[in-house]
Amino acid sequence: MGRQHSSHTRTGQTAPRVGRYHVNVSTFEQIALPALDCAAAHADVIVVDEIGRMELFSDAFVSRLEKLLASPHPLVATAQLAPHPLLDDLKAREDIELVTVSETNRDSLAARVASRLIADLACPP
Repeated sequence: MGRQHSSHTRTGQTAPRVGRYHVNVSTFEQIALPALDCAAAHADVIVVDEIGRMELFSDAFVSRLEKLLASPHPLVATAQLAPHPLLDDLKAREDIELVTVSETNRDSLAARVASRLIADLACPP
């Protein structure tokens, strides 16, 4: 994903836009999808920063994200607060713990998430 000088892709189609930026979905997928696949295969915890309108233009990214949510690995992700149909569906899932970052909790949030992950990853007695 990135800023393009032209509003057309190599195939002549108009690139999706977010504000003044054009989304290069192909380049985004070349970077993001292998990273997600590697994390799914090798990581104990998967972190995705950030899921927003640009990322959601990629159907392949959305599909990978859904597979990650179905996997046994904990997933920590940041997502835009603004409404978006796909994100609204993800945020409404029962297996999602949604935490809104605010000025009040932002300094303690890392410790809270780390504590939760340690508890989730702990071996059963």
